[in-house]
Amino acid sequence: MHSPTGINASAVDRASGKTPISWEAACVDNVDGPVSIECIPPSGSEFNTGTTLVNCSCQDNAENVNQGSFPVTVSGLPPPALVQEPNSNDLTVTLPDMSSNVTAGNISEWVIVLRDERGTQLNITKQGNERSHEFQGLPGGNYTIMYIIYITGEHGHSSEQQEVTIPCAEPKSLDLSLTTFSRKAGLARVIASWTYSGLDGACRVLSQNITFQRIVRDGCDHQTGEVDSFVVDGETYEFSKRKLAAYSKYRVTLYLITEEAVYNISREIRTASTAPTGIPIVLEPQRRLGSRIFSWDALSCGQRNSDSIQYSYSLVSESGREWSGLRDQQNVRIWSVPPREGYTFKVKAVSPYGHSDYSEEKTGTF
Repeated sequence: MHSPTGINASAVDRASGKTPISWEAACVDNVDGPVSIECIPPSGSEFNTGTTLVNCSCQDNAENVNQGSFPVTVSGLPPPALVQEPNSNDLTVTLPDMSSNVTAGNISEWVIVLRDERGTQLNITKQGNERSHEFQGLPGGNYTIMYIIYITGEHGHSSEQQEVTIPCAEPKSLDLSLTTFSRKAGLARVIASWTYSGLDGACRVLSQNITFQRIVRDGCDHQTGEVDSFVVDGETYEFSKRKLAAYSKYRVTLYLITEEAVYNISREIRTASTAPTGIPIVLEPQRRLGSRIFSWDALSCGQRNSDSIQYSYSLVSESGREWSGLRDQQNVRIWSVPPREGYTFKVKAVSPYGHSDYSEEKTGTF
């Protein structure tokens, strides 16, 4: 077997960062004469910078095998100088000192080659008098960087590759919006929709989870219900939860799960209701300076069907005189009442979703 003992070459201009190298190899058998030879990788292949071992073998008609190998070393220019602030997605690439390789003044232009883990390549061309370039807001992940310099009248010269890791940053934007409606008494639906940006590349979202938790407040016991959790397809940005309790407050939390971190955002919403609101309870009226003050209990959170509740009252005397109106407060003061005349008082709650029945009538004498 006749093959090189080793090959040394300089990297040349290749967008792929590889250099084609050829050689001659042969096998001659004492009986069969020349026989075919196979080398892996074969002559003419493209080699990365660094050292690659080439293995060759041949076989005569008697199935005698001869094997051999030799190294192919491709040397490049020094790798680029990289400046990266801690936890930053910005990266500055600078040409190193190449005084021992080329005369800097002879560089007409140079190209930075940036590749991510998926093989996506970005080429940035700089003029010879520009010595650096800043990448801003790179997506998180692992990258390889090299450069190619061009000298007038020569092939391009490639550098060694340099590896760098860009950390995953917080999402540039993350928003969650909630809407609710009810078409059946006692039940409601909440539709959650969300948007986000800045999570791509190696920092892309691998899965999404959304949770719903009922929160009991506003006059009721302070409790929280069980958490219902759902996995959402990665290409979906909306989720509809049915059969929630009407006019109840819920906390909705969205989780975005990446390879390195979990991001979340929460919103609260009170579900809609089509059920009528509860009925107020009238308290004993009070006498004060020729007037009567009628009061009633506020509705507890379990009786309400809206945050907006008003009260419609009606007072009728025995002689047929009537006082009525709509109040935000839970009382009304009636002046100029006829003394020693009987009356009937009642009140009902009113909300955007409808009103309650009137309360039990309160009767008495002015």
